[in-house]
Amino acid sequence: LHFAEPAQAKPGQRVFDVRLQGKTVLAGLDLGKESNGGKVPVVKEFPGIEAGRAIALELVPKTPGHAPVINGVEILTEK
Repeated sequence: LHFAEPAQAKPGQRVFDVRLQGKTVLAGLDLGKESNGGKVPVVKEFPGIEAGRAIALELVPKTPGHAPVINGVEILTEK
């Protein structure tokens, strides 16, 4: 998953969980902190996720005023 902070949020301002296929795979992603206020893109990989015909992706907000954001999804087949 690819993330970029669009509003130069400070650490603690845009925090959210990432759920894939109904399971929390990343708790408390602080995008302002990890992206250094929007200066650095953030990429997170989650190997071993099983999917059939659909993938359920949910971003669960943890802070008011700054909704979760995602900028790209890359899906690869594992061998």
